[in-house]
Amino acid sequence: MLFSFMFLLFAAGCMTISRQQRSAVQQFAGKTAEFTAIPESIMSELGEIRQARGLYYASSFSDPVLHINELDNIAGEKFADDNVPGKIKMTFKVLENYALALEQLSSDKTMKTLSDDYKKIGEDLEDLVGQFNEINGTSHAPAGIGSLLSLSADKVTGTLLARKQCKKLKAFVSKADTLVSVVCSEMVRFLDSDGLKTLIRSEETGLTESFRFYFTKRPSPAIESDRDYIALKKRIESVKILRTKTIRTTQQLRIAHKKLLTELNMNHNLNELSEELIQYYKDVEEIRKSFRQVSGQL
Repeated sequence: MLFSFMFLLFAAGCMTISRQQRSAVQQFAGKTAEFTAIPESIMSELGEIRQARGLYYASSFSDPVLHINELDNIAGEKFADDNVPGKIKMTFKVLENYALALEQLSSDKTMKTLSDDYKKIGEDLEDLVGQFNEINGTSHAPAGIGSLLSLSADKVTGTLLARKQCKKLKAFVSKADTLVSVVCSEMVRFLDSDGLKTLIRSEETGLTESFRFYFTKRPSPAIESDRDYIALKKRIESVKILRTKTIRTTQQLRIAHKKLLTELNMNHNLNELSEELIQYYKDVEEIRKSFRQVSGQL
């Protein structure tokens, strides 16, 4: 039944894909792939901050047993930080794989070159969506999008003709629109959750307490520790800003994807990018710049 629906999608009329359309889709896919690394990095940054201030707390103990116990605690927390909750990690991975699939489907390479890639990417994406739906508490993402990509590899041989590519691209982006909406909603829910806000506040108060204890136990600390404290305070503030910007960019991604679908369906040449796409690209560049600043503060 699902495959029959896909074939109906493919049969819809479509003009040949233009160079501008191909370029627009490639640019959207590339920016989205760049963006997917950022949300998960917020957790990594908090983990790095926790480790840095934890080391100062551990250094407060002159007793080697207590000192090592604290280092063991830091190591355990770092391991937990490096293993982002499955639900969140899967959300990022689904979006990353979709961006990769979109980039491949809008490529101007020959189908002979892409055929195996299509099948592999399609299978991976379908598997990820299935895992995403199995995670307790997530919204239901539509199945079949990975199969749609895999199927396209079996229907064309030789050069990937522009008309057929356009049909497949429109069908793929159309079916993916619900998926993008669900994934973006999950990302915003995580980024705007009380849990994440509490975690950031905890690191903020924990930083103050760790250094206060360190300064109490080490009455004459080196000037370097003062610099580290200030740098960590700045880094926490930057994480707060990064979280807010990531929420905005995620919301803009949802809007931009829907606009891209509309433009493709209207067969626009996309000589000029829409306001929604331009804003999304600006947001991605701004958030990447913010992340580089956060990472460079220590």
